[in-house]
Amino acid sequence: MNIGLFYALIPAVAYLGLVIFIYNRNKGEDLRQTLLQAGIFFVIYIVLIEEFLSLFHGITRIGLIASWLLLILILGVYFARLKLIGQSLSLPHITSPDDWSGWLSLLLIVFVLVITFIVAWLSPPQTWDSLSYHLSRVAHWAQNHSVAHYMTGIDRQNSMNPGAEMITLNFYVLTQGDRLATFTQWFAMVGSVLGVSVIASYLGAKKYGQWLSACFAIAVPMGIVQSSSTITDYAATFWVVCAAANTLHYYKTHKNDSLIYLGLSTGLALLTKSTTVPFLVPMALWAAILILRWNKPIQAVRWGFTSFLLVILVNTACFSRNYQTYGALYSPIDTHKHLNEMRNIPGTISNLLRNMGQQAGMPNLPAWNNWLDLNILKVHVKLGVDPQDPRTTNEGPFKVFAPITAEDLTTNPFHAALILITFPLSLFFAKKVGWIGFLYFTIVASGYVLFSFLFKWNVFAVRYQLIFFVLCIPFVGYVWGKIEKLKLGLIVAYGLLIASLPWLFQISSRPILDKPGQLISRSILLVPRENLYYANAAGVEGTPYIAFHQIAKAIKDQGCSQIGIMLYGDSPEYLFWNAMGAPDDSIRLEWNVAGSYSDKYAPKNFQPCAFICEGCLQGGQMVRDQNFFLKIGSYELFMNPTKP
Repeated sequence: MNIGLFYALIPAVAYLGLVIFIYNRNKGEDLRQTLLQAGIFFVIYIVLIEEFLSLFHGITRIGLIASWLLLILILGVYFARLKLIGQSLSLPHITSPDDWSGWLSLLLIVFVLVITFIVAWLSPPQTWDSLSYHLSRVAHWAQNHSVAHYMTGIDRQNSMNPGAEMITLNFYVLTQGDRLATFTQWFAMVGSVLGVSVIASYLGAKKYGQWLSACFAIAVPMGIVQSSSTITDYAATFWVVCAAANTLHYYKTHKNDSLIYLGLSTGLALLTKSTTVPFLVPMALWAAILILRWNKPIQAVRWGFTSFLLVILVNTACFSRNYQTYGALYSPIDTHKHLNEMRNIPGTISNLLRNMGQQAGMPNLPAWNNWLDLNILKVHVKLGVDPQDPRTTNEGPFKVFAPITAEDLTTNPFHAALILITFPLSLFFAKKVGWIGFLYFTIVASGYVLFSFLFKWNVFAVRYQLIFFVLCIPFVGYVWGKIEKLKLGLIVAYGLLIASLPWLFQISSRPILDKPGQLISRSILLVPRENLYYANAAGVEGTPYIAFHQIAKAIKDQGCSQIGIMLYGDSPEYLFWNAMGAPDDSIRLEWNVAGSYSDKYAPKNFQPCAFICEGCLQGGQMVRDQNFFLKIGSYELFMNPTKP
């Protein structure tokens, strides 16, 4: 085992210290809430130390270890001081289920956690977006020892919100590899399941309803797939769940401390993904109403401003880098590509219907899928809106399809059906559910509508909708928890587990169970982890495993250590980093591009002895004094041989 993995235990110790610290500061608090709050502070600390260390290019293993040891030392001094003044130090107490339904629920949850852990451990980064920019930006940051913007031909590496990748960077540098890269999302799933159960408790659910909420949440197919991925939607979902939990905590306790956590979690959500905004806005409005209701005017302004200021402070460095690069808080390219340009009733209905339609496709029911698809198109005709209108559509075309296990296109039809069934059921139990449950559901639903209002429809938008499904589940678990005697909810939970088995065991690019000829990859128990990087890339002509490694071998054989990159704008750049053995301080990969926003960050003292290109041969047999060396697939290597 890579000894670097043991360095990851240092931040783990710091997290446990934060849990004990918060637990003793807020005695009597629900342990789940404490775990969420510790997670918020843990990642805030990651952001702070990486931004600070970036000022002098100090993001190194030594720099990070020293930063984590400093936090451990501070916590240790605090705990020692408590002992000296005679105060007891309480350790968190974990309670076990108190009946058979609780144990069955725990069994279901542990089963999913174990399977997804195995997949996350054995699988490397392989999603196309991860290879193009999520992990590529992490590799550049690690090389530069800084999260500052840099010269790149894949602009999303600079422009996209960096929150999740900053967590990944911490462990990438500490362990000197990407073995733990998938666990940013896996732990986000664990935290979201905890958060869902605690939200259900704030809504009024008893333990049975809380267990149901956790079971429903952990069986969401898109969540299962993302828990072993290096894209960022579950990380974003977790922070929105934390924001919702702290808003409800404020409603239940009237403690203004909750507003601190609300501001920090909202800031982290925004730092992670812009698609969190429509779900955060209704929650923030409710929190603002509560602040005005329970505080005197001056106090209300103070606490409201404090919470808002924390959101801004968490994102200040990111916003300032974007402004320096693009002259705006966000890249104008991303803004034009993703923001809905038909922000009116027809445009919103179009996006809402297509977003819902994506989730409604059923397996083995082609007649239903075709009927639904046809009727959604008929509604578009009546609205006078083209379903492929570029003002409302990013990538298409729209089609209701049966669920598949491809990561980018996974849907949640059975959870969608459960949500639709739950709402009329909640009306039947209206008095028991209470107004707070309906208010919460209304807030979440309004976030979904706002999401359809703000963002263009996208065939890959099923990923962005994970937030909606996870936020709905506390209400769903709360309502089904009302039918406690019959335990119908537990039957539904196990039904959802059975329905989710294909995503647990046969994710198209990283299955556990082998299905030759029907999935992109063979079983992860059979295929070496090194080969699994290329599961998605191998489907593109000319980019199999051998291409990247032959180019890397040719460069290494010539003793070249400074490599220029000239690829297309959505190429799987990270595969070259992996093939070259990154992270490795003895090699340097830098982009050589012209006419992009990042030209101002052209690297200094960089003298490439090789260029990895796409399409460069069209301009001749030479690139920057380097002659054409070889071509494999779509990739060209320009390098002057120095060794026979």
